[in-house]
Amino acid sequence: MPLKIGLLTIATGRYLELLEALAASARRFFFARHDVTHFVFSDAAAIDPHAVRISVAHEDWPLVTLKRYHYFAQHAERLCGMDYLFYVDCDMRFVAPCGEEILPGISERLVGVEHPGYYRRPRWFGARLFQRRPRYPFERNPRSLACVDDPSYRLYCAGGFNGGHADSFLTMSRSLRDAVEHDLARGIVAVWHDESHLNRYFYVQKPKVLPPSYCYPEEGYANLRHLEPVILALAKDHGRLRGMPGPASAA
Repeated sequence: MPLKIGLLTIATGRYLELLEALAASARRFFFARHDVTHFVFSDAAAIDPHAVRISVAHEDWPLVTLKRYHYFAQHAERLCGMDYLFYVDCDMRFVAPCGEEILPGISERLVGVEHPGYYRRPRWFGARLFQRRPRYPFERNPRSLACVDDPSYRLYCAGGFNGGHADSFLTMSRSLRDAVEHDLARGIVAVWHDESHLNRYFYVQKPKVLPPSYCYPEEGYANLRHLEPVILALAKDHGRLRGMPGPASAA
């Protein structure tokens, strides 16, 4: 029996330019034998005709990424009819079949992707053994609800693709929304925004962990040579997409 799978994407501002190619790749590769609904949270009047548009306002950087789970929590009633929900960044592309293999196991409720930059890397690095520094970029500010201060913890997940059972994903969305609001009320923005809060949540609520094949950088990393990409993370001009001044837009 086909599963009802919701794919969630945020496409506001200039990120809308990337939506059409992502949507086409998802139709080809994402749970091709199941009932997939692509929910697009956008400030545009019209989007891909195959997708379900949910209207949201565009936020300036970094709120546009920091508040993504606010949108999912706010529109939970539109999403709760799915069996599973998965979020994917708009600047990603499905390049190979992606389906049942990513679903959480019997003892799992959520799914994360090990960050390609920290995959199978030693937890410590340095020129000498006594010059050790932490390798993983968790939020370390104890005033932030995104803080992970466990020096032995070795899993850092990418923010660009995650999901799980619909009820568990929406519970996570509400929790991350509340944590972000707690921090903002105190003038705190986590070091890697929503990704920092996601990693704190996964520290407590252990997900099924997918390899970086599901967030594979287009420009490639040496530590990933043995992996085949399933979801490609595109190389792009971050500053232009975020509407920020930079070398590409200064003229």
